[in-house]
Amino acid sequence: MKKSLVFICSIFLLSLAFAVSYRNNTYQKLADEYTRKAQNALDAGEYVLAESYAQKAEENAELSQAFIKKMLAKSDADVAMKAASKKLDWAKKISADKNFPMAYTSAQKSFASAQESYNAEDYVTAASFAKQVLDALVDVKDITPLPKYYVVQPWADTKDCYWNI
Repeated sequence: MKKSLVFICSIFLLSLAFAVSYRNNTYQKLADEYTRKAQNALDAGEYVLAESYAQKAEENAELSQAFIKKMLAKSDADVAMKAASKKLDWAKKISADKNFPMAYTSAQKSFASAQESYNAEDYVTAASFAKQVLDALVDVKDITPLPKYYVVQPWADTKDCYWNI
């Protein structure tokens, strides 16, 4: 029983190293508190109580890991959504909705899905949809449109003719 308690505490301590940047979350604080209680109970010879505290510490450490994973996914989704939004704004600015309607429409649908997933706190899916926006607009380029009319100038002045147009 003492070996399992030491094993649980060592696993918990390893999880602490991962949680350094998000250490102030509630689950991590509870896990730290239960770890201290488990250590104090173990030192006092109350093995059943120590095991109970260690188990609660492990549960909270797992919740902390899930919280950290979610926050990292949110951070990745934030970056992807910002890039997708900028690319979509750029595409609108260069009239991609007229010059590349299929790509632009696909990008808009993917961005709407990304926003919907982000609002539902499904950050992994939101980042995936945001990447689809960038993929849909990868071939979109700024096009300089040809003029509607072109006036041919005299040959002697500009060497202009229908063949050179």
